[in-house]
Amino acid sequence: MPRKRRSEDVDAMVIATSPIKIKVEQFIEETSSMDVYIPALDRFAEDTSMLGFRYLHTRYKTWFRVLWGFVVVFFIGLTFYQVFERVTYYFIKNPLTTRRSYETLPNMYFPTIGVCNKMQIKASSVASKNPDLLRGMCSVLDESSSNSSRFDELDKFDDVDILSLYRNSFQSADDLFVSCEFGKSGSCQDEIRPIYTPFGLCYSVSPNKTILRPGPETTLSLVLNLEVHEIIPGTVVEPGVVLSIYDGASSLSHYSEGIHLEAGKVVTIPVNEVRKLRLHESSCGSTKMESFSEKEYSKAACEWSVSVKQIEKECGCIPIRNPIYRGVFDNKNDPLNNSTEIPKKKYKKWKKRNIPRCTLRQEIECVQEKLNIRPHIDDSICPDDCDDISFSSIVFGGKLSSSEIVSMLPSDWEDTKEKRVADYQKVLEVIPNKMIPVVRNVQQLADELQLFVKEASEIFGVSDNFHDVKCLSLDGRTYESFINQFYSYEPTWERITTYLQHSLARELNSTALCLGLFLTEKGEIDDTVTPVVNMTLASISLLQLGQIENSLGKANFNYGLTMMHESTRRVVLGLAHPLITEVRDCVTKMYENLERVEEIAEDCRIIFKNRYTPLIEASNVHTKTNPNSESFKLYTEAMKKVLAKLQILKTRVRMSEWKDFKIDLKEFESSYREIAKDHVEIEEMLKLRKTMVTDIPALANELSETFLAATESRRKFAVLTGIAADESFSDKFSNFSKCLDELHEKAPNLKKTRFIRGEWLSRLRNQVLMAQSYSPTPQYDVVNLLHIKFYFAHFKQETILQERSYNLFLLLAEIGGTIGLYVGATLLTAAETLVFLCERKKSNIFLKPQFI
Repeated sequence: MPRKRRSEDVDAMVIATSPIKIKVEQFIEETSSMDVYIPALDRFAEDTSMLGFRYLHTRYKTWFRVLWGFVVVFFIGLTFYQVFERVTYYFIKNPLTTRRSYETLPNMYFPTIGVCNKMQIKASSVASKNPDLLRGMCSVLDESSSNSSRFDELDKFDDVDILSLYRNSFQSADDLFVSCEFGKSGSCQDEIRPIYTPFGLCYSVSPNKTILRPGPETTLSLVLNLEVHEIIPGTVVEPGVVLSIYDGASSLSHYSEGIHLEAGKVVTIPVNEVRKLRLHESSCGSTKMESFSEKEYSKAACEWSVSVKQIEKECGCIPIRNPIYRGVFDNKNDPLNNSTEIPKKKYKKWKKRNIPRCTLRQEIECVQEKLNIRPHIDDSICPDDCDDISFSSIVFGGKLSSSEIVSMLPSDWEDTKEKRVADYQKVLEVIPNKMIPVVRNVQQLADELQLFVKEASEIFGVSDNFHDVKCLSLDGRTYESFINQFYSYEPTWERITTYLQHSLARELNSTALCLGLFLTEKGEIDDTVTPVVNMTLASISLLQLGQIENSLGKANFNYGLTMMHESTRRVVLGLAHPLITEVRDCVTKMYENLERVEEIAEDCRIIFKNRYTPLIEASNVHTKTNPNSESFKLYTEAMKKVLAKLQILKTRVRMSEWKDFKIDLKEFESSYREIAKDHVEIEEMLKLRKTMVTDIPALANELSETFLAATESRRKFAVLTGIAADESFSDKFSNFSKCLDELHEKAPNLKKTRFIRGEWLSRLRNQVLMAQSYSPTPQYDVVNLLHIKFYFAHFKQETILQERSYNLFLLLAEIGGTIGLYVGATLLTAAETLVFLCERKKSNIFLKPQFI
């Protein structure tokens, strides 16, 4: 095959001959001297380094140049569009920039604290006015009832003035605020004002103080009486109070959500920093609202008004939690006065709509459902606030003790408390037991206890006979009675054990040591000891073996054989004689052949074990089934402790009998306080949780293996001696083992029951405290009161401003242009690469091997 010259190698094309080389040089000089005209576009295409323009040269075909021109124009247009779109978006439509500044202020004005009790209607107030109404509300709000027609019962209360009912059932400031103190300046009770919010009637606390330095010495201390027991069941999902912190100047910002706090706690809230946000006027503003003036505008208030309008449209009535009623509830002089008229001048537009107030059924059936679903409200309807002040804080909480608040309580607190509890007794006569939270919680605890007693009784086998132990009792008899019967039917095991441990094993001890074996105190061979032959004991061993052989024929002179029955003695002698004679002959052989002593000793050990094993197996049957062994004692003692406590829970503890919410709170309180008998019995039962779920299963597994080993030893003894064993006893031992295995498997499952968990007892104690809140006891204070400590920890302030900035135009134009050029350059490069590859493929240069 002829060689192919490389087209791009000029030196390879020129043959190195002088005449031709001279002619080529002359041709090049003549060509360079000619004045050839080249168009400007071609020169630009040849000289430019810009991507895409080189293909506009005239050496390419016209259709290709036109196509490539469209591509270049398209990407140039894309670049200009990208720059224009970015500048328009950031400079014209969103012309904002953010500036942050931090400073530590020399002083700070104390913020306003909003307090909203989630309980808006007191059950005792409703019961005193209309007990039937309270009974009807409870039946409708019963969560266990799923009947859709249950709301029909509320139709008979359509004539009830809901507005008046709410106004007379609200918790007053005197009832809610037990104490209000600011630092050492004294009481701030006069600074408490009612405010009406989407949460209902709330209160604001404004100390009107300027703090010169941060620290806990200038603390606002509030002691609140939440009266959790006064909640009508079903009206409050999670009892507590909602605390909000806001700037006093913007008093409507409390319409947003706050911090949830529970009763029975002492809560410390330090404010770490203050954040002020000022938006540009194009991103914030205000809108007209029927219930608020333009000066009172806030985004939260607007959203409240819009959501209420949507509820009015969907439910066809005006709900109680409506900003139009601020004039009725938010009254600084007397928030609970008898006037229910709405100011005429302020709410003329509302009067024209002629929408009726919601009835009780509409409030519960429709309004509450819509309030739980918060609709999304567009920013165009409710613009953002131009100025916003927020406080950054951390909440620390702990349990409240009566000793902490004794000094803060008024002097007549005990009398006031007893009066309130006496008023609440009317509620207990109306509300069904199953709807009282404490009764429901106690019934749940009782159900868990009863379930535990049932499961534990099935696992551990509680019966009327206290002496019966699960898995060790048979046909109403104790294990001791059964094993005594077993020994009477088969005395061989006990006799052989006595003879082996007290006579034969001790007499064979020197022989075993001579062979390199070690016998334990029970006569068993210790396989863990490394065999070491000791020929110094050979003579003693032979002497002892001869004496043993002589004594076997004389039962009266051998301990253990004297008291044996004739049949048992024959069995023992049939096992002992071959053992003594064969081992004696083997030791004699070792004594006479000292050069082969290790080899002979190995055979002697095999003979010794083969003849000695039947005696050990017989001894195992007795020792493993002996009820006086340590494992049997531990298992029996643990089971009896558990069975005794289960029997007490089942028969003496009252909670094991409570069903269907038939629970008396006074009886529960007196029976289950920490020093009460029932409480002590439950504590004692829970102290055995480790015994029930860990110790007893482990002992049961050990005994199961023991019974299996005893059964296997009886079988081996029968095989080695040819004496058939009674299979009925083997079956009984097997049944014991199966029962213990089942107990070992099921007992640990008790830890899954809620009663056995550690928090069950703490839940019981909490419910005792709650039950005590229904009676005038000291614990009443702890359960219902909430102590809040609020102070400034730092005066650090962060200010965020958003305003116009022309410099942003240049920056974003540069970014937009760069992005556009980058995208265009990337696509042009890809297109150029594609064209280059196509040309190279057409010229067939790099697709085939080259030769020089």
